[in-house]
Amino acid sequence: MRDKKFCRVSMTWLDADEYDRRYAYHEEMAFQRKTSQGELCAPMVISDTQSALQCMTNGKYYDSKSEMRKEHKRAGVVEVGNEKQSPNRHWADEKAKRAKQRQEIKGALHRAHSRMGFGAA
Repeated sequence: MRDKKFCRVSMTWLDADEYDRRYAYHEEMAFQRKTSQGELCAPMVISDTQSALQCMTNGKYYDSKSEMRKEHKRAGVVEVGNEKQSPNRHWADEKAKRAKQRQEIKGALHRAHSRMGFGAA
């Protein structure tokens, strides 16, 4: 009887030579992934250069992001996506609004009960 090994990938018992062949294949694939995903040729850098874009405020062409931003700032333009956001302010306003609505609903229910003769709860 041949030796058997349990393959955790296929969840079956395989002959030892079949298991070794599959294991070698998976090992080779893992090695290929590591080498292809190896170190980058160049570091990830966000540069200041861009293809020349025409500024809508003065009509000039800019190939520098910082120069374009300076012009936008001078003209009072807000770049969408770069504005400062305060995430808690929105939720705090919503929470206060909901609390006020709950109080108004409770007051309306109390007045309705009183009118019906049940008395305020």
